[in-house]
Amino acid sequence: MFSVKYIIIFVGILVILCSCKYSKKNEEGKLMTTCEVNISLQNKQESIMMSNFVDSVQTLCLELPSDVVIGRATRVFFYDSHIFILDRMQQKIFHFDKSGAFLGELNRRGNGLGEYYGLHSCMVKDNVLYVFDKVGQNILLYDFSFKFIRLIHCEKWVENLFLLSDGSFLCFTPFFVYNAPNGIWQMSCDGKMIKQWYIYDDKYPYVGSEWDPFYITSSDGIGIRCPIRNEFYRYKDNNISCTMKWNIKAKTTLDFPDIESCTSIKESFWTCPIFIDADEWVFGIWGEYNGTPSELFTLYSKKDNEVLVSSSLIVDVGDLSYIGNPVSSNLPNAMVAIADGDLIMGSDSFKQGQVKSLPDNQVFLLIYYFLRQSISKEKIASLEKEVGL
Repeated sequence: MFSVKYIIIFVGILVILCSCKYSKKNEEGKLMTTCEVNISLQNKQESIMMSNFVDSVQTLCLELPSDVVIGRATRVFFYDSHIFILDRMQQKIFHFDKSGAFLGELNRRGNGLGEYYGLHSCMVKDNVLYVFDKVGQNILLYDFSFKFIRLIHCEKWVENLFLLSDGSFLCFTPFFVYNAPNGIWQMSCDGKMIKQWYIYDDKYPYVGSEWDPFYITSSDGIGIRCPIRNEFYRYKDNNISCTMKWNIKAKTTLDFPDIESCTSIKESFWTCPIFIDADEWVFGIWGEYNGTPSELFTLYSKKDNEVLVSSSLIVDVGDLSYIGNPVSSNLPNAMVAIADGDLIMGSDSFKQGQVKSLPDNQVFLLIYYFLRQSISKEKIASLEKEVGL
């Protein structure tokens, strides 16, 4: 296995020109990729500077009571003036306002009414919090005081889901599952399968990740990334398309067809558990499975059609030395990370006395806003208003 570490090392950059092919469907009627990006992970030299693709960083201090600790945050959901943070380690959801003030926590693990077995993701619609319990295959609805409203049971196995505006759910299972749908499909508001959008006919091993494959795009669409095929899909206007495919010049799970479990593979291969598909950039953090504990960073420029590959990420925006712990979120064109007090105490602001002593349980929310030029200021303001920023 591998672990993602955010250590600044000077190694190198490789610039790769990419070819984009534009088409819709092949002869079998399957989705075709509109853009193919060739990425070689072996040829790396110098560093990637965050100022190349990040415009600014917002630091939000989360005010936690002395007896409350955030363990391992895996999901941050912004809604109006509210922020919800899912802690998968403790199986809790923490609620803050947009200034970082603590409003409460959901801690109802169990098998009773309004309780869950295992938190996987959370979403908000019409001031209602939707909590997906993947272990129990239930979606639990709460108000913002965490009062239980009702339960939706999933009739088919759901691996990942996204709440659509009409109350139905877009579901995604990137691997083969017996007696259950895979690929991209849709589930009704009462938990019944209503449509298969895209199905996978072949089998490949899957490396589990806490990163949500669903994300919001600035073009009002819903993005989906398949971690096995390194394909990016877009759901918009009741239609599914494949917008991009990475062709990786290194061993990945695609080199092991008809193998269902990674435990059966003895060779090392690369996987990308963390990614941000922004307006003009795609940023990825890669790890080597069954290999040495090493990380790679990739940065694809959609505008210049180039890829940078490096073992080093230089954090030259803000005054922090490394990026913190990236977590998936519903914020478009941005990367959200969690940082503890140790990271802030190493910052220039702390050293210069601008930040005073911090409690042991202090946590910060970092928002890295990606550079963008092709989107209007009005559109940016509209998107930020939707998530309460």
